[in-house]
Amino acid sequence: KWIGWGRGIVEGGRALGVPAPAPLAADSQGGGAARVSDTNVQVAGIDEPDIVKTDGDNIYFSRMVQFYATSLSTPDGRAVQGFYPSYAQPRSKVIKAFPPSDLGVISEIDSGGELFLIKDKKILVTLAGPAGAHIKGFDVSMAANPRKTWTLELDPRTEVLASRLTNGKIYVITRRSLDAQDPCPITWASKSGLSASPVIIPCFELYRPSRVIPVDSTFTAFMLNPETGVIENKMSFVGSQQDSVVYMSPHALYITYFHPESTTNVWIRAVADQGSGLFPADLKDRIERLEGLDLSDEAKLTEIQTLINRHLNSLSADNRLQFQNDWQNRLTAYIQAHRRELEKTAIIKIPLNTFW
Repeated sequence: KWIGWGRGIVEGGRALGVPAPAPLAADSQGGGAARVSDTNVQVAGIDEPDIVKTDGDNIYFSRMVQFYATSLSTPDGRAVQGFYPSYAQPRSKVIKAFPPSDLGVISEIDSGGELFLIKDKKILVTLAGPAGAHIKGFDVSMAANPRKTWTLELDPRTEVLASRLTNGKIYVITRRSLDAQDPCPITWASKSGLSASPVIIPCFELYRPSRVIPVDSTFTAFMLNPETGVIENKMSFVGSQQDSVVYMSPHALYITYFHPESTTNVWIRAVADQGSGLFPADLKDRIERLEGLDLSDEAKLTEIQTLINRHLNSLSADNRLQFQNDWQNRLTAYIQAHRRELEKTAIIKIPLNTFW
């Protein structure tokens, strides 16, 4: 399992093992500071969002206040019950930082969340979320008077899982729970860039694993042009919301999610491994043969339960209790011995040169 990445250990105001920084000095050409800190990142050259960004002259700052909602309204007016993390949408502040004598707030932006700053284009992108996210682009060439240039409005059930900036493009990974009543097509965004047309993901554009696994979410990765807000490429797939991790290299985007082995397969393999001497030979053989049949997991599990209940009904009360206790102990022993085989991580790789 990937646990995550640390941002550094700080002691006495600086990272351990890192020399104290030299004082900032004015640029020899009379511009901003000579040395400007970027956000700590996992991979050099691939920027990550943060609540603070700077271009050497100004600091862009936003804070996020989290709250939870018990239901959300879908675009078609349906109320979806659940437990949805969300954020108040604060205003971002633009702070004049250089020269130090001019320190102070010079403007505010009516959007907040995590920030990307494309310094050479003078573009600030705000990712307000995670639930009901708005992604907005601002022209900050005149820092005292920022101008909104585009908006991407995501469905209220959509969560921004992670985002990255490289080669002038923003890559965003979103996740949303499957709607059991209406799983697809998915109206994923109601507005993109300057276009008011909704972004819809048809059923046939959802990738799925070749083998059957439990899924509860859909993921969408898309490449966003920070100048226009236009989605230039996107792909979607099904997966699980448990333990999702995102990593980006210079060549590919990786998204992982955890999924356990199905209960049906655990029972069948446990009977094959631990059932001798407890299950009658014909019962053990019939359960083992189920694994190779072209049936759904639910149908196989129902058949297993029927076969075992039929055997239990043939036993006396004392023998039935003894069988149940012995089987529970053997099933627990099998799971403990094969835990690494029963817990799996799916890894989705998306090459950046094709984004497919």
